[in-house]
Amino acid sequence: MKIFGNWAVMVPAFYISFVLVLVAFVVWTTTQKVELVDNNYYDKDLVYQQHIDKVERTNQLAEQVFVANAQNNVIVKFPSIFQKEKITGEIYFFRPSSSAMDKKFAIGPDSTGIQMIRSDKLAKGHWKVKIEWQANNVSYYNEQSLEIN
Repeated sequence: MKIFGNWAVMVPAFYISFVLVLVAFVVWTTTQKVELVDNNYYDKDLVYQQHIDKVERTNQLAEQVFVANAQNNVIVKFPSIFQKEKITGEIYFFRPSSSAMDKKFAIGPDSTGIQMIRSDKLAKGHWKVKIEWQANNVSYYNEQSLEIN
């Protein structure tokens, strides 16, 4: 009784199927789009200590920047200690899956320190909100994840 069939046919069939799967995998991987997190990441690496200093200053604040999605708006609330001061900078919506969807908005909060951005300008899904801002000639940086439904 033959359990495994004819070995003269099975061994070559196994090797041929293995090669076909391997070739299909190589073709599939070469057609996938690969994007870097940033196009000029070498240049940014040189000034990374300045970025670390901004993050440390932001972490030392008693109140942090608040980012939330509510009623077709993304709400960005800056710390209340900066309400009377002019806050400048930009809010960068980074889409990890596609750099073509990334958006930048200038910072312009109202008198209460809140800025609203219409979420219908952004695609649904996962975003990283990177906020680089200045107040009193001091730079700050905040980064948070946000889901837009």
